[in-house]
Amino acid sequence: DGEEYHLLLTDLPGEWYSGLINRAETAERFRFLKRSDAIIFVVDGTQLADSSKRHFELNQIDLLLRRMAQTVSIELDVPFVILISKCDKVDIPNLQGVSEVKAQAEKYGFKPVVIFAASISSDTKKTIPGKGIHETIAYILDAQPKKQTTLERPYVGNRSFGKYRFSSTDVETNE
Repeated sequence: DGEEYHLLLTDLPGEWYSGLINRAETAERFRFLKRSDAIIFVVDGTQLADSSKRHFELNQIDLLLRRMAQTVSIELDVPFVILISKCDKVDIPNLQGVSEVKAQAEKYGFKPVVIFAASISSDTKKTIPGKGIHETIAYILDAQPKKQTTLERPYVGNRSFGKYRFSSTDVETNE
């Protein structure tokens, strides 16, 4: 429709997540997530597919989700995507553990959607490169509150911290 969006996507170090799982005191470094307009929670699909790793992975995911909800206190109304990555390397219809991850997120109050993704594809006949990326962005944008008119503060729950839109007609000049 010609509308322009600005997206800032961050990727946090894996060590941060391990720290949060193992020590609640590390939650302070995640406080900025309270201002997030959406959360993309990435789960490695190959870890769920591997029966020798699945139980451990599900346990770690449960601990991380609990810390995010209870210790970091992320707002539960933000769009929450569970992104199953590396789906080009797994049998999606038979991938075990996905429903468990979704149930875990729901248990802590999140309202997740599950999207399968492959940023690159090792088998382009099976999975196109970029699968799930467009769907993730579209979901996040569709789940946002509707925009307000110029100069009004857009509503983004308690995450709003002074976002304003100006047009050239709103700015007075001394010329």
